[in-house]
Amino acid sequence: MICPRFAIRVAILLCAAITVACGMRGPPRPPEVILPGRVVEFEVQRFGNEIYLEFLVPDVNSDGSQPADLELIEIYALTTQPESDEQELDFDDWLVEATLVRTIEIVSDNSSEPVKEDTGSEDKYLQGEMVVFSEMISEDILVPFFFADEEEVSEISDEEEVSESSDETLDNMLFETSGNSLVAGPLVSPSFPRSLQRTYRAIGVSSRGREGSPSSSQKVSLGPRPDVPGKPEVSYGENDLSIEWTIPVNARLPVQTVIDDQVLPAKTLIPPQMPSVYQVYEVSVSSATITMPEAINPEPLLVNSYVDTEIEFGVERCFAVRTRDVVDQIDQLEVHSDLSDQTCIAVIDTFPPAPPTGLVAVAGEEVISLAWSPNSESDIAGYIVSRSDEAGGIFVKLTNEPVEATNYRDTDVEPGRSYLYVVHAVDNAEKHNISLPSEEVEERMR
Repeated sequence: MICPRFAIRVAILLCAAITVACGMRGPPRPPEVILPGRVVEFEVQRFGNEIYLEFLVPDVNSDGSQPADLELIEIYALTTQPESDEQELDFDDWLVEATLVRTIEIVSDNSSEPVKEDTGSEDKYLQGEMVVFSEMISEDILVPFFFADEEEVSEISDEEEVSESSDETLDNMLFETSGNSLVAGPLVSPSFPRSLQRTYRAIGVSSRGREGSPSSSQKVSLGPRPDVPGKPEVSYGENDLSIEWTIPVNARLPVQTVIDDQVLPAKTLIPPQMPSVYQVYEVSVSSATITMPEAINPEPLLVNSYVDTEIEFGVERCFAVRTRDVVDQIDQLEVHSDLSDQTCIAVIDTFPPAPPTGLVAVAGEEVISLAWSPNSESDIAGYIVSRSDEAGGIFVKLTNEPVEATNYRDTDVEPGRSYLYVVHAVDNAEKHNISLPSEEVEERMR
């Protein structure tokens, strides 16, 4: 028989549980959706007729959790007129008109499948890796998408039926100047032509096909390439390389503005044209792995010369130069020229060390001890000690091979005689360079 008191307790607990359950109000919550993190460090640059894209593969989800549920990264692009209403479109509408230019497959760290290099239209990368690929400018890329409502489209169609000149092929849209293919600018204002632009965006896709937030928009101008600089001339000294080149004929030169406080204040409506700048590149042996071109000069150069302090003897290095212009003053879009012809040079060490300093000689019992200060050069192989038995006489080597120590004991001495000493520093070049002699010191045996 069940105890009445126990039955009462059970009944109270059941009522409490029902009451708590009934107190949970509101509709059921949907399961949390995990989306890939946003593609960051997205950079697009144009070099000649090649557009380079670089970005970092996300390793987190949108909520910060790791590892990222990321299977693909898709890169889209759209070519438009610079005055278009592209910026007013939301991403979904933009995506409808854009072209998928690349699909990057993402593999996890624990995947047994090998990661490929840049070998085709589809590449494999790990989370947290940098991705770099390029797209060549073609006739298809130079065909812009026009943002127009139905009424504008109808007006354009009517005009095309009336005017034969409006039915232009891509070849008619291009013209040649200084050997470069350019897109014709607008026939009306602004006062200077603005060329077509191409916008890129990247978006991550999860294993369930869910898209994350799109990356920031990155634009490049499809306008004219700057002219190529002349082939550089390279010379070198002991501590640096000097690189010089000729400026292109059509380069934009810096203009010194005359400042006069008496003139009336003016408001700039259009940004002034920026002068051409130059970038120096070390050209290495081509690799299967594509990388974003990176100049060796830390800042763009307004002058046609550069001094490189990273010098390495016995190694051949090749250099080339590009011109860089701001071709769209409003959006501040830059275009690099093609590479100039390259110049290769092997730096040979023909520079002797400095003469040793601080040489002293002290006579002892049947010995004269020498000591001197070490040279500061990093390529010192050692020192050669020489002796003369009389003033004005010929110095003869006491050490046929360089000694690494900065001291020497001369035991081939006779009492009552004086000896003169000098020391030469020797570097470790393939053909040893020998310094001038140190100052002479004289010591007499007792």
